[in-house]
Parts: sequence; structure tokens; C-alpha cells
Amino acid sequence: MPSFEKGKPPEKRRHGGFHCYLGVLPWYHSFGLTLCLLGACANGSRLVCIPDPRAGNPPFTEVLKAVQKYRTTMVIAVPTIFIAFMNHAQLDQYDLSSILCCGSAGAPLPPEVAKKFEDTTGCIVFEGYGLSETAPAASMNPTHIETRKFGSVGFPLPNTDIKIVDTETGLNEMPKGEDGEIAIGNLRS
Repeated sequence: MPSFEKGKPPEKRRHGGFHCYLGVLPWYHSFGLTLCLLGACANGSRLVCIPDPRAGNPPFTEVLKAVQKYRTTMVIAVPTIFIAFMNHAQLDQYDLSSILCCGSAGAPLPPEVAKKFEDTTGCIVFEGYGLSETAPAASMNPTHIETRKFGSVGFPLPNTDIKIVDTETGLNEMPKGEDGEIAIGNLRS
């Protein structure tokens, strides 16, 4: 219910979801399509479209401007985006305090980049793993900072089974710590 006080305009509320996603990933790839575009649509949140993250002088400036202007709360990106944030020469001139949640996948996120991003924004970055064939997420680090482990892709998501199998037949599960091929499937109830 909007609040009304004498002499003050009613409180403005935005319809739809609470979050504002940063749409910096390409939507022709399953990562950007499902976790950014469809994720924002699924919960009725705003999505800020960034067609060229390299835009601006210096490069990546338009992304920083968009985060500040639209008060972005969700950043789902690849490690190079987090690196671009941290390496931007004018980073300290932009307010990134609106960012509440970050997810990184597509490649390993260097721990020093994650820690620097977290120190700068006050937001935790969670790593995940997946493939286009898993639409796209298969696992994610725990959402509790105390139990997360840098360099790990975390635990399988609900209804997901992951195991390491031999590379010759793909049938034999490998012992813990042994190299092999990642096999991912959906659990059926």
C-alpha cells in the first residue's frame, strides 16, 4: 500500500519483480539467454540490455554507467566481466552499491578477482558450472560465504546427478580425485 503524508508525493513502487538484471551476456548463448533474459522474465524483474560491453571511453564505461543509472541488483556474468569491472581506470567514480547478487560461470573465476569485486561492492560472487546441454546450470557453490570454496563448482543443483567417469568407455565411475569425463544427468523421481 503506498504511503501518503501531507505535502509529500505517494511512495513510488515499481511493478514486477524486485531485481534489476544486468544483461551483459549474449542472448544467443544459453548462459545469457536462460540466466539473464529468461531469469529476469520469470520473476518479472527489469533487465538492462547492454549490446556491447566494450562500449565507452575507456572501454566498459557504458556498463558502469548503466549499473549506476538503473541500480542493477543482479550481475550474472563470465569472469572477464568481473575482471573488466575491477580493471576499469575510473571504477571509483561509479556507485555499485545496488548490486546484491552475482553469479559467475563460463570459466574459472580467479579468487583475487572475486575477493576484490566483493570488497568493492559488498556483494558475494557465487560460481557455478554448466553446459548448453544442461540448460545451462548443473552445479553451484553454496550460497553461504562460510561454506563456499574458491576453485570449486560446488554441488549439483536439485534433480541433477554428476559423476566422473572413465574417458575410454564413459561407463565406469572414477574414484574420488581421479581424472575423467564429467557426466551429468537429471534425476527422475
